[in-house]
Amino acid sequence: MSSPPLAPSTMRILLWAICVIGITLNLAVFRRNKYTRKRYNFNIQLLSFMAAADTVSLASLMLALSTQYLGVQNFNVVAIICKVDLFLIHAASAFSIWCWLVLSAVRYLAVYRPYSHLKLNKEPLLIILTIIVICCLLEVWILYDVTFHKEVRICGETLPEVWGKRFQLVEIIWTYFLPLTLITILDVKVLCCHSTWSEDREKLSTVEAPTASISGESSSPIKKRNSSCNLKELLSLPLSNSSEKTTSSTLHTHKSNACSPLTTTISPESAAAKSWIPHVNDKHYSLRSRRKAQQMRILKRCLLISILDLAMNLPNYVIRLYLVLISDEELDQINNTAIFLWVQDISQLLYFAQFSLNALYLVGIIYVSPGRSSCSNSQTPTCNNIRVSKGEY
Repeated sequence: MSSPPLAPSTMRILLWAICVIGITLNLAVFRRNKYTRKRYNFNIQLLSFMAAADTVSLASLMLALSTQYLGVQNFNVVAIICKVDLFLIHAASAFSIWCWLVLSAVRYLAVYRPYSHLKLNKEPLLIILTIIVICCLLEVWILYDVTFHKEVRICGETLPEVWGKRFQLVEIIWTYFLPLTLITILDVKVLCCHSTWSEDREKLSTVEAPTASISGESSSPIKKRNSSCNLKELLSLPLSNSSEKTTSSTLHTHKSNACSPLTTTISPESAAAKSWIPHVNDKHYSLRSRRKAQQMRILKRCLLISILDLAMNLPNYVIRLYLVLISDEELDQINNTAIFLWVQDISQLLYFAQFSLNALYLVGIIYVSPGRSSCSNSQTPTCNNIRVSKGEY
């Protein structure tokens, strides 16, 4: 078998660097939680669970890397370290990925079921606790299977090859590919909904924007285009309080067909009332547009970090799935391929590097959300309307 592309010392140094950086970032997240507003309480709790799980994984990896420096010679102690390390790494990784699915589900609920989203209390945390229990139960087989091989001084398996592959196949599917499929479906639906909102908002601005200036001094009638087909709404228009409201405030409605635009002619006296003319307050519309734009930016950041995390997990799980499905002869052949060894080493680095991503999620999404800094110095009450209260993805 050819030597690995990355020397053991180089690989060990890179893994040490990943552990130190990841644990530092996650500990900074825990410290930052003390100063977080309560309105971000659920997301903070969820991401804190994820940060704790990722810290456990990185600490377990650090323990495995430092075992040779601890001077441990007892076989049973080293075997226990192997079992606990691999169990914690696999269970924490599965928990972290399923937490990304919970975040996607919360995003979906906030968009399609906003009232149900506002009523959420302890349900997400109960789901998280359930995921913790399930992850531990489904990974408990590792405690029985893994042991330490003295001859090659590595952690290995004790189960028969057939059963070992079956357990690994089930673990790979439910740990990664099942949540990946559900996350993709939910996030695509959320993106489609936001695209529809953007189109509807553009149409609304075209329909509701004022098309002519209104002045009570003008003697010419005012014509306004209305794309609505609701004749009942037009016939219930309030009239002016002037004495000529029965004669000069006559409404002439011309309707070519059921869904064609309506042309409404209003006299100056009726136009002066302006109580029935649908128009948009420019300031309110601007704040609403800014809030929608901020929610879209937050959504894009969330999706970008989720995609990055899942993409960093993908090579490792694909390689594991491939090794489970191929025969022993094919395994011996690819073990002598330098390209495969390169891909395997890089996939391991990416797999452990993703354990610090939720710290980036917290910093980029929750702690530094769009509009928060600009609103912090504002004294106007409208500033609260700009902040995203429901769209905490």
